[in-house]
Amino acid sequence: MPAIAYYPPLPLNAGISAILCAGFLFLAFRKLLRDKKRGKATLSITLAAVFAVATAGLVVGSYQQYVVMNTWSYDFRLEVQPNETVRESLIVPIPGESSLLAALHLIAGTANWSFIETIHGRGLYFQFNGSAGLDALFSEFAPGGAYHNTTLTMMNSTAQPGPLTVWIFYSGGGGVTVHFASGGMVMPQSESIAPGWRLHQLLFPPVA
Repeated sequence: MPAIAYYPPLPLNAGISAILCAGFLFLAFRKLLRDKKRGKATLSITLAAVFAVATAGLVVGSYQQYVVMNTWSYDFRLEVQPNETVRESLIVPIPGESSLLAALHLIAGTANWSFIETIHGRGLYFQFNGSAGLDALFSEFAPGGAYHNTTLTMMNSTAQPGPLTVWIFYSGGGGVTVHFASGGMVMPQSESIAPGWRLHQLLFPPVA
């Protein structure tokens, strides 16, 4: 069975509106040239103007829809809630292309961060004192598709097929609850991380 063609509604409606606008203008000029009846011509011109305005709005909406549909985004988020208010640190994976985190910024608390090399690969070193959070959003208009290395670093190279597991390091004595998400993958739930290097699963969130 051949595939059914799909046409986005806004461009389709814009095309129909433009055709109707042109049709009413044609009728208006035809009435003026043939019958000299301004009443019917005025009605046609009025309807043409209405459809012209509608067409303009639909064209703008179509362009906005096109931009949204062809915009690629990458989101990175890290939030920590320690049990103590002492200086602690965390190392989490980052995308292979670290430029995706160029907009990384603090959204809560007080903290310092930097990229470092570890025994498990390159990661984000996050030093905090109390609850804190980081966020980064990268977006670009990419009609042909985006080509970025979003594969996470610090993955468990010996893992069997199944959920993605990554290494996370925590240095502190009181324990910390971590909310971590990168490129659409998240920890299954907020996890309390013990000191040292530990493996943690990342999953795609369930589809509603």
